Amino acid sequence: MSVTIYHNPRCTKSRQTLALLEQRGIQPRIVEYLVTPPTEAELKRLLKLLGISPRELLRAKEEEYKQAKLDKPGVTDTEIIHAMIKYPRLMERPIVVVGNKAALGSAAGECIKNHLKNWSSFPRSLSPHVISGERESRRRPRAGGEPENY
Repeated sequence: MSVTIYHNPRCTKSRQTLALLEQRGIQPRIVEYLVTPPTEAELKRLLKLLGISPRELLRAKEEEYKQAKLDKPGVTDTEIIHAMIKYPRLMERPIVVVGNKAALGSAAGECIKNHLKNWSSFPRSLSPHVISGERESRRRPRAGGEPENY
């Protein structure tokens, strides 16, 4: 079973989700998307796996949201995707991909808790396709211990 987590080590929910995977003996591929943002193709695949629109993956409270003028009416999905590539902090997290399914944020932790032993019961709303070719890195705690909260 291939497991990938799009991870922000400064995010509490992301650290909790990674810890949950590791507690269950899973060593996921860790993609620190702030260090190595996804390509346009990777982001489109993630959106398809999650079954959501680009706007649903946006963090609207980040500074970059207004900088990229994403609060303006008529912003296209392509413009949102390009903004998330330029400003990866705009992406909700964590995203966990297991085989041909994915889950986002708190739902990722719940899916791990409830469905890890039987991924066939993983929610049907998560559409198929496996992510391949991600650029990956390992989480890096700040000097002195645990990563900071984000």
